Amino acid sequence: MKKLFTKKLALAMLLCLLLTAISATALADGITAVEEHCYIRTAPGLNGEIIYTVPVGATATYLGDTSVDNRGVTWYKATYDGVTGWMSGLQISLSSDYSSYDDYGYDLIAVEEHCYIRTAPGLNGEIIYTVPVGAAAAYLGDTSEDNRGVTWYKADYNGIRGWMSSLQVKLSYGGSAGSAGGVITAVEEHCYIRTAPGLNGEIIYTVPVGGKATYLYDTSVDNRGVTWYKATYDGVTGWMSGLQIRTNF
Repeated sequence: MKKLFTKKLALAMLLCLLLTAISATALADGITAVEEHCYIRTAPGLNGEIIYTVPVGATATYLGDTSVDNRGVTWYKATYDGVTGWMSGLQISLSSDYSSYDDYGYDLIAVEEHCYIRTAPGLNGEIIYTVPVGAAAAYLGDTSEDNRGVTWYKADYNGIRGWMSSLQVKLSYGGSAGSAGGVITAVEEHCYIRTAPGLNGEIIYTVPVGGKATYLYDTSVDNRGVTWYKATYDGVTGWMSGLQIRTNF
């Protein structure tokens, strides 16, 4: 009986090791270095300290987290050879195993009225659809940079696939592609939408108490220290004061 138990335990341990090896191999296909100077940095962005250089063709394990820097470049959290940090989307290629980020809940929220899906990354790509302001498209995990240095994201919106400009969208951890972004609820009678953040912005709409506007993932702080939120309500897009609203995000 003791020998049988020992054999079963050994088989179980072997199975665990095999599953771990298979899992690690699959994950290792996540991010492939395509540049000679493909760095792992301590933080997403060029200000992050370089802590490792991944050889061309080597694959790192993607850890399911991304960040976009002030240039619009996407960074991926990854681990390689025991080193964990951030890798630039300009220096890597994502494998098909990670071709859909819908599993991770990343959405592209349209923040411009003329937010297009194009057949190819860049202004030369043909416009095939216009995503409404506030709507969310599913990010498909692929990026490209045009000759102006603008990052484009591959996306899916209601079955339409193509490329969206980082100048017209915000990358958000949403989890419900195709739906609106965060919700802003008016809690004051005179809850205005203004053309600009601050009291100097022209009033262009009054949201009724209890009305729910779509948050467009952009904020600004005025000279009084008040936060303003970019939002859209009933087709009107502008800025709402944090003193007059309640958020759900």
